[in-house]
Amino acid sequence: MKEGNMMSYEMYEDFKETMVETIKTELSAKNNQSTDTDLPQLIHSEHKHSREAIAQLAGRLESIEQSNIKTKAGIDRLQAS
Repeated sequence: MKEGNMMSYEMYEDFKETMVETIKTELSAKNNQSTDTDLPQLIHSEHKHSREAIAQLAGRLESIEQSNIKTKAGIDRLQAS
């Protein structure tokens, strides 16, 4: 390729990268913006997500507690023998 053609190709690639980044930034900003009408729905969604996370954590804590009870029982049996 001639030097002039290479420069045009490099300019095209720079332009393309700039456009892709601009579009990604615009889409990200659009997706992160919430209007006043979206706010109650957003709050409800976040609240629901929090409740689900708490329920999962409670289940894990219950499982850990059961495991601790079994471990303590095993230790007690070992100490008794």
